Amino acid sequence: MYLIDRIAHTNRWTRRPTPEKLFLCLGGLVLCMAGPAPVTGLLTFAATAACALFAARVPPRAYAAVLGLPIGFLLAGLPVLMISVDLSGGPLLSWRADQIPLAAALIGRAAGAVSCLTLLILTTPVHAMIPGLRRLGLPAFLVEIMLLTYRMIFVVAETAASGYAAQAARLGYSGWRRSLRSLGMLAAALFQRSMTRARHMETGLAARGFDGNLAVLPEDAPPVSALRCAAIALLLGGLFACALWLESLIHV
Repeated sequence: MYLIDRIAHTNRWTRRPTPEKLFLCLGGLVLCMAGPAPVTGLLTFAATAACALFAARVPPRAYAAVLGLPIGFLLAGLPVLMISVDLSGGPLLSWRADQIPLAAALIGRAAGAVSCLTLLILTTPVHAMIPGLRRLGLPAFLVEIMLLTYRMIFVVAETAASGYAAQAARLGYSGWRRSLRSLGMLAAALFQRSMTRARHMETGLAARGFDGNLAVLPEDAPPVSALRCAAIALLLGGLFACALWLESLIHV
C-alpha cells in the first residue's frame, strides 16, 4: 500500500486532470468488456502498460510488483478452466482442450481490465480521485467510507509494523512454535487496537460536528484539455478497430 501511494504522488501524471485519467482507464475497461476477446484485452494491456511505463514514468519494478499479484491469481485459476471432473464412475480428471478459447478469452479480458485499474491507482492519488467520484454521482456515504478505510489501512499497517518490531526484538520469532504464538498474539492485539482507533476516530468526528460529509480541500488542478480527451478517444477507437481487424484475420 505504501508503494502504491508513493508512486501515485511521484509519477509524471500526478498533476494531470483526474477526469482525463478516468476517461482513459474506464474507457479501456469498457473496451475490454465489449470488444472481441482475447485480442482487445491484450491490446488494452499493452497500451496501458506503455502509458504507465513510458508516459507516466512508473518504475518498471514497482509496476510489475503491483500488477504481478492479480495476474498471478489469474494464471493460478487457469488450470481450473482446463480440467474436467467426472464423478459418474469415480473421481476422474481429464484435460479439456476445447476450453482453450474460453480460458484465453477470460485471461485476455481480465488482464486488460486489471491493467486499466492499475494505471488509474498508480497515477491518481486518492485525494484527487474523491472530487471526481462525487461529480460522477457516487453516493456521499460511499465516498466517506472510502476515505476512512484509506486512512485506517495506514493506521493498521503502522500498528502491525511496530508490534512486529517489538516482538522480534524480544526473540519472538526465533522458532516456528514461538513464531506461531507471537503471530497469534499480534493478530489479537492488532484487532483490539484497530477497533480502539476506529472508536476514537468516530468520537473525534462526532465531537467536531460530523454530519456525514467529510470536507476535502480541492487542489488547483489544471483544466481538462479537449485535445488530450480527443487523443484518448482516438486511442480507444484505434484499439477497438485494431482488435476487430486482428480478430478477422484469426478467423479467416
